[in-house]
Amino acid sequence: MALLLRKHGIKQIRPLQGGLEAWRQRGYPLDTKQSPELTGKEV
Repeated sequence: MALLLRKHGIKQIRPLQGGLEAWRQRGYPLDTKQSPELTGKEV
């Protein structure tokens, strides 16, 4: 995912060892938002 985001111009991102599931297991915060491309609505 991080590499895909970099391709789209996001510079400050790094791949997570273990991915998002490892992040969740450690109890780190998550902020979920829908992408305009997925919802068809402006955010």
